[in-house]
Amino acid sequence: MQIDFEEFDGFEDNIENTYAFIQMMLECNYHLLNAFLINREMRYLVEFYLSEKNIEAKKLRKEFKDLIRNSKIKLTRQPRSLINNYKLKWIFK
Repeated sequence: MQIDFEEFDGFEDNIENTYAFIQMMLECNYHLLNAFLINREMRYLVEFYLSEKNIEAKKLRKEFKDLIRNSKIKLTRQPRSLINNYKLKWIFK
């Protein structure tokens, strides 16, 4: 079975939506990793015990942060809103 691109008008929209969804998931994953799993204590332990790996880790973190920032420019308002809401810290009383 092959897709006939001439008959399927919404193909580009589906690609853009899928791309936006992947970008949202990557940024939410990045936030989860850096806010909860790779916390200050873990960063301290890496700096203390693995100082040679710390330089590489900082470089990779900065590169990924720049990639996320640049890719976020292309997102529309709704995906940006979802990402911002995901990053909020909720306090329930």
